[in-house]
Amino acid sequence: RPNLCLPFFIIFYTGSIAVIICLFILTVILVLGGLYYHKIRRVSYGPLLDSNDYGTLVNFSNPMYDP
Repeated sequence: RPNLCLPFFIIFYTGSIAVIICLFILTVILVLGGLYYHKIRRVSYGPLLDSNDYGTLVNFSNPMYDP
């Protein structure tokens, strides 16, 4: 007499492994994405974003070219 519960057990077992792996991958992606997003938001561009006159080149100081 064949055991009919065994195929269902295998299906649920492999399905639960797949769900656990997918949740683990999703968690890792979310954590790495959150760290990357936090790093991007913390980056400071110094005087490039501090200046209010974006369109003018009058206040642009280039240390390589100092007349």
